[in-house]
Amino acid sequence: YDPILNPKNNKAKQKLVLKKMLDLKMISKKEYNTALNEPLNIQNNEVSKVDDSQSTFTDQMLKDVINDLQIELGVSETVATNMVYSGGLQIYSTMDMEVQKAIDEVYDNPADYLGFHKEEEGPQSAIVIINPSTGAIVGMRGELGEKDGAFTLNRATQTLRQPGSSIKPLSVYAPGFEFKKFTPNTILIDEPLSVNGHSFRNSYAEHKGAISVKAAIACSSNIIAVKSVQKVGYNRSYDFMVNNLHFSTLQKSDIGPSPLACGGLTNGVTVLEMTAAYSTFANSGIYVKPYTYTKVTDKDGNIILQRKKDSSVAMSEETAYSMLNCLRTVVTSGTGAGASFSSNYYVGGKTGTSDDYKDRWFMGITPYYVGGVWFGYDNPTTVSGYSNNPALILWKSIMSKIHKDLPAKQFEAPKGITTVRICSDSGLLATELCEEDARGSRVVTEHMSVSSAPKEECKGHCRVQMDTTTNMVACDDCPDDVVETLVTYVDEHTKTCTTHGKGEYYLDPPASDDAA
Repeated sequence: YDPILNPKNNKAKQKLVLKKMLDLKMISKKEYNTALNEPLNIQNNEVSKVDDSQSTFTDQMLKDVINDLQIELGVSETVATNMVYSGGLQIYSTMDMEVQKAIDEVYDNPADYLGFHKEEEGPQSAIVIINPSTGAIVGMRGELGEKDGAFTLNRATQTLRQPGSSIKPLSVYAPGFEFKKFTPNTILIDEPLSVNGHSFRNSYAEHKGAISVKAAIACSSNIIAVKSVQKVGYNRSYDFMVNNLHFSTLQKSDIGPSPLACGGLTNGVTVLEMTAAYSTFANSGIYVKPYTYTKVTDKDGNIILQRKKDSSVAMSEETAYSMLNCLRTVVTSGTGAGASFSSNYYVGGKTGTSDDYKDRWFMGITPYYVGGVWFGYDNPTTVSGYSNNPALILWKSIMSKIHKDLPAKQFEAPKGITTVRICSDSGLLATELCEEDARGSRVVTEHMSVSSAPKEECKGHCRVQMDTTTNMVACDDCPDDVVETLVTYVDEHTKTCTTHGKGEYYLDPPASDDAA
């Protein structure tokens, strides 16, 4: 008890403690009487206000230590808290000072990177950066601008937000590759789609028709994501998120196409669990539970808490590497274009946008770090006024600082990966005709697991009479001067010219006069 505010209670507590010391023979009867009768000289000195502001990282680390002390030592929260603040403990943090410095430089000055000055009701952001090989959280921030106290709202761990398309690699494509429901080169049709009366649409205006899964990830097609999660199975997708990637925020009501394929969840996810899940791609498919400290010692240097690595296999090495290849394409030619800051490093990632642009995400990967960034308003409001994803801008600004002096590094393919020449139209092994396509070579070189590599050659590319004015297969009524024999890809979606009449198209050369 405070001896100035509660002198009677303080005196009673003094008697209690001294009596206990006497009972335990820690002091003699004479010492007991002397201490009990000694006059107390208490001075009410003015004490300057202590700055109770501390970093988001420190907030989280202290919470983790207090929680683990309760579990490991079987003490109450009050006792654990007192041990942390007045027990002389030494806490060994996982924070990388250079990483945290880069985060703070960007988050303290949003005007320099996002063009606005932080206001009380302005947009907010959170970031978590993890070393994927160890699971150690090396940097964290839960707010833009100046932090106004200790244990304020940590948007990186305490706020649940809708992930939008950033959930797709975790809930759709990784389990799809893992359970061999499709491969990155599987061709699916981007077309109008309704499921149980709900019509799905893409963020872009027109449907792309036949595209590969890898291309669908790059352009973030909702239609292909829904079709893909149907192949995986809603329950299997949900179980993969909960059991393999250890999401604790998902609900049974999230078992369905909209939540799992498009990220419209019942409650949402945290930046921390999203970053930990993406780290499995950079860690050969191994999930490591993230942590903020390595050990805690008492005042005498004895270890009282030792962080034990808590890891499990989330997916195969081949699946993780296939996802890395797909996420690189997102950055080189997809929705994450502009995130790359140097050709010296692999950079991959995935954007995410919730309905009405209320949540903006970028989940980025390099061989050194995995960083997750959320950007939005505490009271969900449309984020507008940015030519690029503000979460991506923050991620790139920080990562370029962190990697400035790091050696060049790329991901190495595991033993089960092979290099294959694929036809981008059929998803099968490429032939010479695939290279001669009138649109240019349709051959791409892909790295994929030996087991998922196609065994058949493309049969869709052939020489066809084309109407050069409509870019369709020529019909019998097309004038000779607009018809040219070209190599193109022909399947059930190939259209025949109807401008000059209706007719059949013939392969060149026809096998017989009757071949159509």
